[in-house]
Amino acid sequence: MLSRDYIVRLEAEQGPATLFIRCGFKDISEADMAALKTELQTFLSSEGFLDEYVPYARGEAEKDAASAGVMQHMSNIQIDIYPAGTDRSVWMSTARYYTQPYRSDRQMEVDNYQTWY
Repeated sequence: MLSRDYIVRLEAEQGPATLFIRCGFKDISEADMAALKTELQTFLSSEGFLDEYVPYARGEAEKDAASAGVMQHMSNIQIDIYPAGTDRSVWMSTARYYTQPYRSDRQMEVDNYQTWY
């Protein structure tokens, strides 16, 4: 997966509210772009990835709660795809742990990063 010759850069950065996945590409067809989007979303929603990521994200949320005194939401996962040599995203998609942003005044339905917006 993702061993395509059109990918020139693939980075991940954990921010306080979002895991950012940035993918740079060159010389890509529309079909390959569609496949790249699907592969990234499928991998980041996979049981194998989430078995590792969700406990980490939950631990980070609990650390934030300890310092802020309130429970913080679980991080979003955001994919940005951009042409090589630029920082201008041509496509972006986001998934959440909950179906809606975290609110402390209600029970949240867990989506577990399965729906991409």
